[in-house]
Amino acid sequence: MRKILFILPLIAVLAVSYVYADHADLQDISQPNFTDCAEMHLKSLTFLGIRDAGSERENKAIDYISRQFKQIGLQVSVEPFEFESYEIKQAILHIGKHQFTPSLLVFNPYASSKELIGQAVWATPIPEKVNGAGKIFLSDTRNNFIRLMLANPVAVAFVDTKDSEAIRELSGQQARLEITGESSHLHSSNVVASLIPEHSQGKEILLSAHLDSVGGPGANDNASGVAVLLALAQYLSDNRSYIPCPIRFIAFGSEEVGMLGSRAYVEHHSGELSNCRLLCNLDTVGRGGDIMMDLPKSSGNTAAMELPAQFRHKQLGGKNWLLLEPSVMPINYAAPEWLLDVVSTCSKETGISVRAASYSGSDHMSFANSGLPITSVVVGPLGDSKIHTPEDTIDKVNIENLTKVGRLVAAIVKHVMSPTANP
Repeated sequence: MRKILFILPLIAVLAVSYVYADHADLQDISQPNFTDCAEMHLKSLTFLGIRDAGSERENKAIDYISRQFKQIGLQVSVEPFEFESYEIKQAILHIGKHQFTPSLLVFNPYASSKELIGQAVWATPIPEKVNGAGKIFLSDTRNNFIRLMLANPVAVAFVDTKDSEAIRELSGQQARLEITGESSHLHSSNVVASLIPEHSQGKEILLSAHLDSVGGPGANDNASGVAVLLALAQYLSDNRSYIPCPIRFIAFGSEEVGMLGSRAYVEHHSGELSNCRLLCNLDTVGRGGDIMMDLPKSSGNTAAMELPAQFRHKQLGGKNWLLLEPSVMPINYAAPEWLLDVVSTCSKETGISVRAASYSGSDHMSFANSGLPITSVVVGPLGDSKIHTPEDTIDKVNIENLTKVGRLVAAIVKHVMSPTANP
């Protein structure tokens, strides 16, 4: 999960006009069964180890999820896609006679030249007026990267704090970044499973989670999300006689390197999205803190940025680099009022507190320009240092919260699929 998250106050409980239809009278989730199911899937996925995008272990996760959906009795398809990846082998920052090794680079690895030259500018704190033309920004504070990237510099190089003082003294001199690396073409897949009622009517609901991990076994990020997705698929399939509309469950591949699976899905299914009521994504839902949902309010401009075509089938970041391209973060979208109302109602009915968040970086953001209402569930605390490390293990997962998230999402599905709802 790419973390860009701003927390808003607790969602107020609002009066709404949504009511249950008689044929959509789903019972509340049976906690022991749901919890056991989710925990089983959590253990199975985490046992696979690091599920890097395009790796054999990611393929094993794809196979596992596909088998589980088929055993549940859903219609399943595995949708492969290909992408270009890049791995930095060595990066050296030259300033005068001095050399440093950046810890993270923001640049375009797909450009022809891997030698970047510009004026070294120390950017901690960020200057009030930032113009990146002809400059290489240098910083030891990674949360600055969006503002620095938007200034359109030659590159941004983040350095270790042990080098900060020396580099700050060299600010203003010419800097040169010498980068060597390797490109390759990798394969990944999305797993798409459909629950289609016998007398299906109304628009489709999409539930999703990403199946890959980076830096560790990814128990929280995001075996937890897939575990809840699979448990929800079992629960809703067991109650399919109460389901009036199609529900599609999607396990996205290769989220951690730029939401590539969800981008591929949008590209291949663009003609179907107008017939969808809602996409609800699950990402990192096993921590022990507050349950949050991505429900940004309108900023007046609800058009998300489009990723340029030349990057659509390319990795957008690696373990020590990020793509220098502002549109990789389509952050200008807003949750519709009816969705805010539904979440508030479900929070009240289930007794599960929900905090509103804005722009949590996950697969739902790939749908921001589709016109489809989107949201994502994440569980705090944010800034978890275990994420993307070998320490993201099962013992860090709060199993109780998996069931809470499942109950909340099931309640949202119940409301949204009601014929009296008007999304």
